[in-house]
Amino acid sequence: MKLIAKQLRWIGLGGAFGLLLGCTANISDQQNPPLSGVGLQSGGGAAAGGSAAGGVAAGPIDPKTGLPDSCASRTDLAAPAPLARLTNREYDNTLHALFPAASLPATSLPTESKDDGFDNVARDQAPTAVWVEGYFNQATAVAASVGKAVTAACANNANCAGDAVLALAQRVFRKPLADDERTRLRALFDAGSAQWGVQTGAELAVRGMLQTPQFLYRLELGLPAAGKAAAALAPYELASRLSFLLWDSMPDDALFAVAASGALTQPAELETQARRLLAAPAAHPAVAAFHAQWLRFEKMTTLTKSPSLYPGFDDKTAAALRGSTDRFVESAFWEKRTLGNFLTSSTVFANQSLAPLYGVSATTAELTPVDAPAGQRSGILTQAGLLAGFGHETVGSPVLRGVFVLDRLLCAKPAAPPPNVPPPPTADSGGTPTTTRQKFAQHSNSPLCKACHETIDGIGFGFEGYDAIGQFRSTENGLPVDTSGELHGTLDADGTFNGAVELGQRLAQSKQTQACVSRYWYRYAFGLGETDVDACALTPIVKGFQDSGQDLQELVVALIKSSSFRTRPAITP
Repeated sequence: MKLIAKQLRWIGLGGAFGLLLGCTANISDQQNPPLSGVGLQSGGGAAAGGSAAGGVAAGPIDPKTGLPDSCASRTDLAAPAPLARLTNREYDNTLHALFPAASLPATSLPTESKDDGFDNVARDQAPTAVWVEGYFNQATAVAASVGKAVTAACANNANCAGDAVLALAQRVFRKPLADDERTRLRALFDAGSAQWGVQTGAELAVRGMLQTPQFLYRLELGLPAAGKAAAALAPYELASRLSFLLWDSMPDDALFAVAASGALTQPAELETQARRLLAAPAAHPAVAAFHAQWLRFEKMTTLTKSPSLYPGFDDKTAAALRGSTDRFVESAFWEKRTLGNFLTSSTVFANQSLAPLYGVSATTAELTPVDAPAGQRSGILTQAGLLAGFGHETVGSPVLRGVFVLDRLLCAKPAAPPPNVPPPPTADSGGTPTTTRQKFAQHSNSPLCKACHETIDGIGFGFEGYDAIGQFRSTENGLPVDTSGELHGTLDADGTFNGAVELGQRLAQSKQTQACVSRYWYRYAFGLGETDVDACALTPIVKGFQDSGQDLQELVVALIKSSSFRTRPAITP
């Protein structure tokens, strides 16, 4: 560890070692206070006795957006700008963008912790000695490969290699070098070259720059704000914010060029670049990463089901279910594009192994889109992989499925259950067949459970038409299933429904759902926790989404066009 600290002190870039080990993941002295309104929970859901959508409303609600209508006087609509470290995915992609011709080692960083399913929440990225050591080891391995390449390209000429190192540093830092950065990097290279040779000098410089905050973090200080509440991001800061959101990687040469011209700070040019990046292949895995975290796809990582009840369910089936759900979301965002399709489509992606489960015909191993039997599927809600993930080994789970809808599609996460709540029975007792719904009847009879489960189960029972592996059914244990459900305490979706198809139709028309989907994109873009969202800053994004006909791609564009994306709270001296 002393060696790492000494090497970073050689560079002297802003106290890098101390920042890496001791930063609080927040470089803002002034944050917008989080406001919550309908559709925006602040820690407690409707089931916990909160407002209609699980938060304390910030004044009257605009019926068009489902958000507070008291935001007209707000001029400080900058999103919080916490000090965000590159995720492992961003780190790996950026190294490959920087050194496309180099032979790079596989990334071997510690596993990231997740906050509410997300790996990019800045407040949970506090560095540790393990992380610092991981970055040191990774930088050492990369520098060995890059140092050889620089030396070979310069025929061991020190001046050439030193210039190459400085040119590389500008890309590593994702901005032009400040004078002190340039001086210190060159001094490190020169000292290493003089003592150990040009290649070692280049390796030391590359190893050092890959461990600086300028590389490992997205530093967004903003331009001087002259007493204003919000500060505009500098062009290169804006370029990185854009590329890491849409590509999970650093800006390309074209985006760097626009940043250098200063034009990126103009809303029209920012929108042009956003659409260019969205149209590139690199946007597909980045958007998929957001959806996988928002929709809790980790629930499908290890699908284990009872061999006696589901003898045909194996690892191959589990992998196909995850792939099928991935393909549906990919198609919904990039092809169908609307929230309505996302929540109500009858399309499923099936192959030979999934065809019997979905009740469709498929003759190849390739996942292809087919229409499910009428009345059986409703978009993301009834993808068999997701239903299997939110189910147990032997039975489905009204609780897990109900909480998923409340949390991920209504932003009304229920409160955590009190301690010592007994689990519901999962097997029939006394030899009398019962349905899953009947087993969960104790929730309605227990005062301890009823307060929360009236809302949770009211949604979850609508999924009783699907078993533990997401297969459609009309009976369970020889008894007819009851798929009637009811939504409670929402802004505009309250009422009874019968089955997940009707639930999907109700949610597709809900302004609370539209605000909730927008909220998750907003959180993801800025690396925020669930209580850190300013409802007023979210309002124009939701409005842009609604005005586009709930086009999912236009939601992302509306986010990028917003003042929240282009600014940050001004830092108070």
